[in-house]
Amino acid sequence: MINTENKNWWVKEGYKYELKFIDFCKNKLKMNIKMNPDKETNPYVPDLIVNEKLADLKTQTTPFFTSKRYNFNPNYTVTFNKKDFNRYNKLYSNIDIYFWVNWKDINWNGLSVNSLHGIFFSSFNNLKKIINKNKVEHFYKKRVNDVIGNAKSSYLIDVRKLERIYYDNSI
Repeated sequence: MINTENKNWWVKEGYKYELKFIDFCKNKLKMNIKMNPDKETNPYVPDLIVNEKLADLKTQTTPFFTSKRYNFNPNYTVTFNKKDFNRYNKLYSNIDIYFWVNWKDINWNGLSVNSLHGIFFSSFNNLKKIINKNKVEHFYKKRVNDVIGNAKSSYLIDVRKLERIYYDNSI
C-alpha cells in the first residue's frame, strides 16, 4: 500500500487512471472524450474534455469506511476534496465531474462493503447543491500540518444522488 499522503506518487498514478478512463469511455461507451491538452504543462488542471466541455475525473478505488461515522453508507460514498471545491468554485464553475468508482468486496474493522464498479456524473453546480444540502466534511488527521498540497478535508457524496453513466456490479 502506498502512503496516502504521498501526493507526487498519487498525481502520477492518477494520470494512469485518466488514460484508462479515456480509453474505456471511448471504446466501451462511445463518448467524445480526450485528455485536457493543458495537462502537458500542468498536472493540476482539470483532466478531461468531454463533448468539448471541461471536466475532471475523481477515481476512487477504495471504499470510504469512515463514512459510517457520518451516517453515510460506505458502499456508495465517495469523497470530494474541499480544496477542489473551492478551486472549481473560483476558476471552473461550469466544469463537469466524473466519479469513477471501482472496488471489490472488502472487509475492514468489521465493516463489509460490496463490489462497485461504475461511472457517476454531476455538473459542478449540481454537486454544490448536493454538498450544501448535506454539508458533511471529513478532516484528515494525518494532514493537519500538511505543507505539500494534500487536501486537508473532503466532503462526502452518496453516488446514488449522481447521474449514473455506467454501472457494472458483476466484478
